[in-house]
Amino acid sequence: MSDETHALMLEIGRLKIDSQQHVIQQLENKAAVVLGFALVSVVEVLGFLLLVAVEPVASPWIRPNGVRFFFICGILAIVAGSLSGLLALRGNASNAIRASRFLELSSGSVEVSSAEIDAALLEGMQAAMRRNSEVIRIKRAELLAAAALTAIGLCCYTVVVVELFLLRY
Repeated sequence: MSDETHALMLEIGRLKIDSQQHVIQQLENKAAVVLGFALVSVVEVLGFLLLVAVEPVASPWIRPNGVRFFFICGILAIVAGSLSGLLALRGNASNAIRASRFLELSSGSVEVSSAEIDAALLEGMQAAMRRNSEVIRIKRAELLAAAALTAIGLCCYTVVVVELFLLRY
């Protein structure tokens, strides 16, 4: 394999790995936004509940068991969504090319052909791409779970707020 071909393959592999690392970073940014939104929503609902608790009013419209059910479901969904968001934010092992075999072959301590060096380099790049693809798949699933659970929690909170609003007005 010529030096130009070798350099081109190395550059293509590096660009692919950089692209995958960028996708991973974007998924982590989205997970942080979902997590922040979930935590802020909990604070807002608790603040609303404190305001309602100041002046309790009996009303035939409110169903306390329904409010409790939706409130508990909302809390559980937000907690589960937050945990899923935290999982999506956890650190990853470096998925760059693990070059130990490549460096061993290219160090000159062992006589090898340039084809063996190229094969080791390509194998390392393929392994890094496979590891990155798996990290992306897992982070997407965790982010989807976090977003869905947060949305469910917010829907439950909406029911609680409507019920309590009907109580007061």
